[in-house]
Amino acid sequence: MPKNTTQVGLLQRAAELLRQSQLNGYTAGAHAEKDATRGLYKTIYKGNTRALQEASLECYQLWRLGQDSCPGDAVTENDLAARYLYHGCENLSLAELKDFLRYKASIAKGRITDKMTTDSLNTFAEAFFAGFQRYTGNIVSEEDRSEVYNWVRSLLVQEGVVQVGKMIKYNCTDKDVYHLLSTVWTNDHVNIFDERSRIQFTFIIQLFASTGARIGAFFPNDKNETKGLRWKDVQVVLLRRPDGQQLWTFKLDQRFVKNNKHPDTITQVSV
Repeated sequence: MPKNTTQVGLLQRAAELLRQSQLNGYTAGAHAEKDATRGLYKTIYKGNTRALQEASLECYQLWRLGQDSCPGDAVTENDLAARYLYHGCENLSLAELKDFLRYKASIAKGRITDKMTTDSLNTFAEAFFAGFQRYTGNIVSEEDRSEVYNWVRSLLVQEGVVQVGKMIKYNCTDKDVYHLLSTVWTNDHVNIFDERSRIQFTFIIQLFASTGARIGAFFPNDKNETKGLRWKDVQVVLLRRPDGQQLWTFKLDQRFVKNNKHPDTITQVSV
């Protein structure tokens, strides 16, 4: 700011900036209560993450109801939430947290192993911590979280309550890609009704193989039609090789990658 700016000039500049901010939706102090709360950004959950939290909280309420000496006659879901998940309720002790997770492991059916795996139970616990905070405002300390995660991986495994196991990943190798594309271009198939389909299929397979992207990065789904690959995300690029020859390739703008909160933020990949 120039040193010779007069007081009148400063007032005019401040008034002009305030008017501009108000036209763009700003109101001084309008979000004071919300902005004074720490960690509020952690309570914004969507889709599968929120569904997992709700499932863990439902399990928690039923666990509490089963232990309640005076459950009452007619109990509804709203009654359970008002009784066990009201804002400002007493936080769970470490012993109660562990007992609840033992309960969850005892009623769960393993999909990879006979019993619930360590990773599955810790994922359930993580969802419960976040959901419990969202409903009650109570935060499970980092010390207790770390204790619970390590306890699941060690003591519960030794006791046979949970098992160690991971889903087998059948990764596609370069030989698999070669055989897949060879089949598309050398054999007739009822699903190939247009020769353009061969080109599009080859192109999308190359994208998957070179980027390792998730399925939602290229194809929309019923939950979010805004996802998927768009024409503006692929650009044809002409490069010059070290020997002086020209090389045609393309550049991919990936918008739907993990932890990307805004689709206008892109990750560029040259293929």
